Amino acid sequence: PKPDISLEDAYGTLNIVDSTDNQKDALEDVELDYVCYHRTGIITSICDDGITIDNIYSYKEKHVNLAVGTKVSYICYTKGRDIKITNVSIVDNEWNCEDSDKKFNWCYRTIVGKVIKRERRNIFIDPGDIIVNLNEVNSEFVPIVGDWLELDVISEIDENVTDLAGNILQIHKINPLRHKVIEGVVRTWDLSIQNGTINFNIFFDRESLCAGYIPSLKDKVVVEAIESEQRKCSWRALKVLSAANGKVQQLIKAAKSEYDNHNIDISDDVYIEFTKINNIAQFKFEITNTGANDIFLNEIIIQKVSIECKILSSLPIHISPNQTADINGECVIKTAGYANELITFSFNTCNVTRRIEIFLKTLNKSSDEHTYNNKQKLISNARNMRNFIQDNNVLIRAPKPFVPARFVPYRLPEYPVPKKLWDACLSFDNAFARDELMVLKDVLSFQNYEKRFHILLHLEEINSIIEIRKFDRDQICFIRNGEYLMLEYESLSEQRPSIIAGDAIIAKDIFNNTNECYEGFVYKVGLKHVYLKFNQNFHDKYNGEDYSVSVTQSRTQFRRMHQAVGLAVKNLGRKFLFPTQLILTEPQLNLIYSNYENGFNKQPTQTKRLSYSELKKIMHGNNEKPVGHQNKENMSINPEKNVLETNHSNNGDVQGDLSFKLEWFDKSLNYYQKEAVRHVLLGEARPLPYFIFGPPGTGKTVTLVEIILQILRIASSRILVAAPSNSAANLICLRLIKSGVLKPGDLVRLVSHKCITDNMIPPILAPYCATTNIGVNGTGSNANVITESGLTLGINSKTIGKHRVTVSTCTSLGALYSMSFSKGHFSHIIIDEAGQATEPEIMIPLSFLDISSSQCVLAGDPMQLGPVVCSKYASEFGLNESFMERLLNRFPYIRDVKSFPETQGYDPKLVTKLLYNYRSLPGVLELPNSMFYFSELKPTISAEDSELSQMLIRFKEFLPKKNAQIPPSFVFHGVNGENYQLRDSPSWYNPHEISQVFYYVNEFYRTGCTAEDIGIITPYSKQTKEIRAVLSEAEFDVPKVGTVEEFQGQEFKIIILSTVRSNKNMLPCDSLHNLGFVTQPKRLNVALTRAQTLTIVVGNPHLLINDSSWRYIIQFAVKNGCYCGCDITLS
Repeated sequence: PKPDISLEDAYGTLNIVDSTDNQKDALEDVELDYVCYHRTGIITSICDDGITIDNIYSYKEKHVNLAVGTKVSYICYTKGRDIKITNVSIVDNEWNCEDSDKKFNWCYRTIVGKVIKRERRNIFIDPGDIIVNLNEVNSEFVPIVGDWLELDVISEIDENVTDLAGNILQIHKINPLRHKVIEGVVRTWDLSIQNGTINFNIFFDRESLCAGYIPSLKDKVVVEAIESEQRKCSWRALKVLSAANGKVQQLIKAAKSEYDNHNIDISDDVYIEFTKINNIAQFKFEITNTGANDIFLNEIIIQKVSIECKILSSLPIHISPNQTADINGECVIKTAGYANELITFSFNTCNVTRRIEIFLKTLNKSSDEHTYNNKQKLISNARNMRNFIQDNNVLIRAPKPFVPARFVPYRLPEYPVPKKLWDACLSFDNAFARDELMVLKDVLSFQNYEKRFHILLHLEEINSIIEIRKFDRDQICFIRNGEYLMLEYESLSEQRPSIIAGDAIIAKDIFNNTNECYEGFVYKVGLKHVYLKFNQNFHDKYNGEDYSVSVTQSRTQFRRMHQAVGLAVKNLGRKFLFPTQLILTEPQLNLIYSNYENGFNKQPTQTKRLSYSELKKIMHGNNEKPVGHQNKENMSINPEKNVLETNHSNNGDVQGDLSFKLEWFDKSLNYYQKEAVRHVLLGEARPLPYFIFGPPGTGKTVTLVEIILQILRIASSRILVAAPSNSAANLICLRLIKSGVLKPGDLVRLVSHKCITDNMIPPILAPYCATTNIGVNGTGSNANVITESGLTLGINSKTIGKHRVTVSTCTSLGALYSMSFSKGHFSHIIIDEAGQATEPEIMIPLSFLDISSSQCVLAGDPMQLGPVVCSKYASEFGLNESFMERLLNRFPYIRDVKSFPETQGYDPKLVTKLLYNYRSLPGVLELPNSMFYFSELKPTISAEDSELSQMLIRFKEFLPKKNAQIPPSFVFHGVNGENYQLRDSPSWYNPHEISQVFYYVNEFYRTGCTAEDIGIITPYSKQTKEIRAVLSEAEFDVPKVGTVEEFQGQEFKIIILSTVRSNKNMLPCDSLHNLGFVTQPKRLNVALTRAQTLTIVVGNPHLLINDSSWRYIIQFAVKNGCYCGCDITLS
């Protein structure tokens, strides 16, 4: 039998104990104070990540000239209970290197310097010849040459120097010397070298531009800048956003928080409502000097685009300490609808930005009247419904769709919505609402993390309740249908804000003065009907009477997210949620693998990809190909066959003494996919999350499947896989099953009861699916019920805990908390489509992470559509930003091309960006690639001899003549049409664009295309209905027609975009409600990346050219000869 521990291991363990004891003794010798000593010692050991001196002190830095036995000098200082070593150097002259008996003190100090040089992660600062390794300091940004910095350092106190500044012992943090957020105008922009200036004194480049923004001269922007010497500029931009971008508010709020700490307190944004154009309104800002020095307000700058504002107070203004000055002004609105302007207060010390928001209520007989009054009706209904439930009515309960567990290990708290938030959101006084929400004005931080997300979730829930009030009816009758009573509704859908299975309907007899109300539950939802069950007495006595009904939605998802936010703070902590530094850990495994950097492995292997339609057939059981055991090599996930015993590590120290032979399950993976797998297995950045940045068509899900299969070869692994949607969870399950590697019982797909009642489970996945029983083990029935399809009902925590892979949606996994699953039960947590989930939603699976032993991987594309957030308040304050996007914009995740030029600017220990696109022809990919992905994506499909290119040639007759051989893969067809709105609908349609779409669909059918080849994207539901109606009337097979959200994650041979809008005055309204494609770069990116062969945009170029992203698209089309339609002049 093999011994449990070798002699060498035992000796090493004893050495560690002795070293620890020695260090404790040394700590007792050194006073626990701000002191340091100059000492000498002998190098006793050297490893990959540093050296050990005198078997006591560790120094985590490499030194090429050091060897065991070398005598060195060093500075030893104490910080708390720790002993730190720094300034290690080889002793050349031993005469003057005795240990110093003199005790030095040290202190915290701020040093100001300028970056004069960059070498990878090292920055060189003058004066002082200071070298800073970005991997060893805390930071919020990536400095470049020319930046002026403040360094927070620990410095030795040298009484022989005038300023007492001795040796720098440690650099703790770097900050910009000065920082500001201001409004500006693009003055220069050179597309060839990708840089320009704002206001002639702020330098910016492509790296500072936010997603999809392509600048043009005279663009109005909001810029976050730091002091830096760049050519003739004295500032450098960290972020540049178009002034029309929705995230401007968040950037300004960050600036407000920053400057409010600079002893200047300015009252919050002004909100004014008008009822007539050219009305005059007064406003006031209060400025308080909270510091000890005088301040001077020198200038006030207002943009003056859609409103005219005038400052009535005389400038400059002197404000003494603890004094307040009033700034009075008046404004006149010039256009209908919503408008907002930035106002910049220029002080002698800094600039501070506020906003003036104006809304013109047009209460005439136009369509705006219907929209406005309808919204007020919904708010009124929400208030009435709240009062209705809280009245002293007798509620007669109904049987629930499934029997809930009576004894639950941990019951989910209620997290009720506070009354003051209800009052704020239901108030007609928008100023009152903003006052109540000012708790959100501070930037997200660890201190306010839990409170802030609780409020944001409450705001989203309030909006959801208001939206569900659309289905309230004052007088309606039920329809009998077997065991159900039905209600008929228009506009039902599969997701919120529609009625879904599990919601409750409260019914009251409007002609009876009794206080009885009947509760019914929605069991299933049809195309136009909802199926309900009430108390049996109600079914028996109902005889066609009219009732008033109100809908109450389930709160379970919101409660689970509330709970996850609290658990995230408790279990994950500050360094995980708000990282500022990468601290490397030892690799988990010593990987042994063949080199894949050279030869054909550097290039992608062309493999047969499953199209969306093929996946759809497989999911619904219409595929004759076998599903399992398709791996030719039949690799095993048995750990005993894949882990080699060794006492030697080629990659330095690892956890344990095991080498892991890396053999690929999927032989067709390209270089970047393999790099992602390798870095996840090494896990050197744990517990920080590892991100796989997967642009469209780059094989993100394939990479995740390979990662899961490799992790399963580790004996102790147990994996939790989550996704924000059922479709994404089903897809990754399908891929795992098709790998042929997993054995029966290795995988479970947890589903909700709604999935069963709505028949959302693909037949091929049913044998792997199960619902949870959250009851205490041993209570109720322990027998699992298996349906005819193979689905298992009611598995308990013991059964779930035994599976190697558990897959579910993020919110469904919240049930595991109620089953007392603790953090650390799962060794690995993997989340697909992480960019599409809100941060509280992502925290549901992540809160199972044990940061001391577990690892998490998140995959997604932050450049695509983020989470769907309906509340304008919650969206404005950041709920629509995913956890993945937030961290990728923070140090140390933020892109830094100087440090990591070979990996697209990302630290490969933290992020892998996939580059090879397997979806589209080069001509389809070119435009979104340049706009959103720095032109880094690499097409793999041939533009000349592929199946897709041959399909494109068939369209040569009716597409613009780009060249004699192959027509363009991208076409912009200009239509100078009109958009219309019916009185009974808030949505819009454009009949001129519908006609053009019909023309193209007809041509595609004429050349042999089918409905499955075509997708039609438009941002308005009315346009989708009209397009379907026109195609149906012509007796065409109707292709998929829908909004961008319905197309995310899908692909079609041909995509037609209808932008609809032709009225410039309505664009601010679209922007406010996240509609359309204008000022919505992520929505635009999704639309442009769905096609494989051809993308056609049908829109009004005269309107769209006012948007920076669309201006770039139109210029691209004209320049490349793929524009057609109405005349357009590019200035």
